Amino acid sequence: MDEPTIQGRPYVNPPLQAVLDLHGELLAEHGGAPGIRDLGALEASLARPYQLMAYGDGRLTIFDLAAAVCASVCRNHPFVDGNKRAAFITLGLVLGLNGFELDALEREAADIILALAAGTMTEDLFRDWVADHAYDIGTPDF
Repeated sequence: MDEPTIQGRPYVNPPLQAVLDLHGELLAEHGGAPGIRDLGALEASLARPYQLMAYGDGRLTIFDLAAAVCASVCRNHPFVDGNKRAAFITLGLVLGLNGFELDALEREAADIILALAAGTMTEDLFRDWVADHAYDIGTPDF
């Protein structure tokens, strides 16, 4: 089976273990209760890009996929603690693995994630915010 592509580049999804490791690092640095509340919810969150690519209209961007993963982690609460932090770091991971970086002020990013978690920001508006704050760094050389 061919690897999926997005915007002419092969799509790279974050490995489950990388997300788990980053979550652990976040908790070690900023505090919080360790543990996974629902591994299936995390796996489902990481599978969202493939679902969107399989059933979408073909006009997806990396920003659609990154926003979908982030929103899913944020709303599915797969971890005991630190879900919003994990969602944001996963957003950066999806973007970075696919040749983009986010450039946003820390306070603005925190407010956006809080709004996403509270349901006062739609996933479409979040995607637009991501697109407005991301820049292309080229295809990563793995």
